[in-house]
Amino acid sequence: MKKLFFFAFTMVMAIAFTSCGNKGGEAANGENAEAAEVIKDGNKFEGKNFSLVYPKEWKESFASEETINASADGDVSFDATYNDMGPAVAELATYATNWKGMKQNAQVEEPVINDKVLTIKAVEGDKEEMHFVVMKEDKIGIAGSLKFPAAKEADFKPLLESIIKSVEFK
Repeated sequence: MKKLFFFAFTMVMAIAFTSCGNKGGEAANGENAEAAEVIKDGNKFEGKNFSLVYPKEWKESFASEETINASADGDVSFDATYNDMGPAVAELATYATNWKGMKQNAQVEEPVINDKVLTIKAVEGDKEEMHFVVMKEDKIGIAGSLKFPAAKEADFKPLLESIIKSVEFK
């Protein structure tokens, strides 16, 4: 019953995405902050160097000035960490190749690199991980992952896109 409720809620959240201004911060996708779609009534993580919005129903399991971990219903986990010594924007393809190499037992799709955002998907058994990198500038950005049951990709892919769009660098 709990899983059915969570699935229904996730569907409602995916439909409920709305535009939300973010008070002049730099949107992760480089667009005007007011154009970024974010989760309505979500939890806002405020770190020292970035902020983001994630679903209200997810419970924060760890937070510091540079990291947020949250989870839901035992099947879903999310993390994002600030890094000022990461790959350069031009090195994102190499970063993806290296990440893919660490996933030896998983089926990994080709990465999608759109300007300063990288996403890459790995499926291992009935679990899926969508890894992401959002760059502010060369060697400065955040990296993280959203892990969930593979059968629910249609629910979680748009949710991750919304979280990525909510990222603001300070």
